Amino acid sequence: MAGLFASLTGRARSLIAAGASAAFCGVALGERDLIRVGFLLIALPVVGALIVGRARVTIEASRAVSHQRAAVGAAVEVSLRVTNTGLFPVAGLMLEDRLPAVRGGAPDQRARFALGILRSGQTTDIVYPLPALPRGRFTIGPLHLRMTDPFGLVEMVRPFPAVSEIVVVPQIHELGAQSLPGGHEELGGSSIHAVGSLGADDLTVREYRQGDDVRKIHWRSSARTGELMVRQEERPWQGDVVVLVDSRRRTHRGEGAHSSLEWIVSAAASIADHLERRGYRVTIVSGGFARDWPGLGGAETLADLQLSTDAQLGAGLPTGTGSAATLIALVAAPIPRPNAGTEAGDRMPALMADHQLPGADVDALTALPAQVRMLLALDTSDWPGASSGPPPSAAATRRGGPIAGTATSLSELAADGWHVSSANAD
Repeated sequence: MAGLFASLTGRARSLIAAGASAAFCGVALGERDLIRVGFLLIALPVVGALIVGRARVTIEASRAVSHQRAAVGAAVEVSLRVTNTGLFPVAGLMLEDRLPAVRGGAPDQRARFALGILRSGQTTDIVYPLPALPRGRFTIGPLHLRMTDPFGLVEMVRPFPAVSEIVVVPQIHELGAQSLPGGHEELGGSSIHAVGSLGADDLTVREYRQGDDVRKIHWRSSARTGELMVRQEERPWQGDVVVLVDSRRRTHRGEGAHSSLEWIVSAAASIADHLERRGYRVTIVSGGFARDWPGLGGAETLADLQLSTDAQLGAGLPTGTGSAATLIALVAAPIPRPNAGTEAGDRMPALMADHQLPGADVDALTALPAQVRMLLALDTSDWPGASSGPPPSAAATRRGGPIAGTATSLSELAADGWHVSSANAD
């Protein structure tokens, strides 16, 4: 009974207050008609609550998501289906679906739909698009169905606790026919061998992934495992690659899908996917985060990689990286550019040669062990959403190596054996 009266709307409570006032005045003035009016006003919402509460309303609702895994920026649609399985029509239905909570957004956003009258056995389908979601894991729901009487005096809410999960992964771009610098000989003295030259005992297979050539399906392994398997036509003998992702909060700019972190994570996923398809063993590292690519979830392994105030550049490298053939470091920094030219201007584009990294970052990078070292420096000084302020000091550089607290040009890193590239918001 308490639950029924708790479902009274503001209009019903106002009627009860007005009826009580009219009845009190009628008693005080001795006006029986006023007393009857007061009791009538009180009785209307009470009777409505009893009728709605005792009504045998049987509603079924379900939700389906067009993509349980989607790339950043991809369109995702949610389909809702509501069926009246009762014997009587139901009117005044309002459907509410809780939207995923996004960092920095409203805490409790909901998609609302008025269904009107739902006849017995009738089914209504509703499709709505999700707002753009950043990379991460999100929950849609629960679903709530609100029912009101024709006068808007009573509102009953029925929850449907089932929720839907969606994982937003970084965008993976096709890199084309790219190879690591120096050829395969620099990958720990290893080279890539064709499976056909090794014999049947060395044949390797892996799970089929969308986009694989169907001609590479290994039917015997597929029949044995019950899942589609494809031949791994190329594999490195010891082709280990570590992709280092800079996730330090102080170096990145922007928010959501257009942030510098998202740019770097997308680049890391594209590089890892490109190399893994060519047979390399790839590990993505960032602070305490370390995942083999593609692992069990492929790009889903990067859904949880977020900015960290405690992350250190190069921390979390897996044990034994001293023997890793190749290190690919993706570093973000507001990079100053001195006006003066550099001696290395004839060895690389002027823009890249003029870029300078803080000495502490360079010290951390040069301490990382690898036989082939590659650096992609992302300039975040002009990134959309970057906070204003003076850029890091570009003073005090020297040839031959970095000094902590100073800046070192990318051309100097190239002279030290790094394969260096740079990028910016454009």
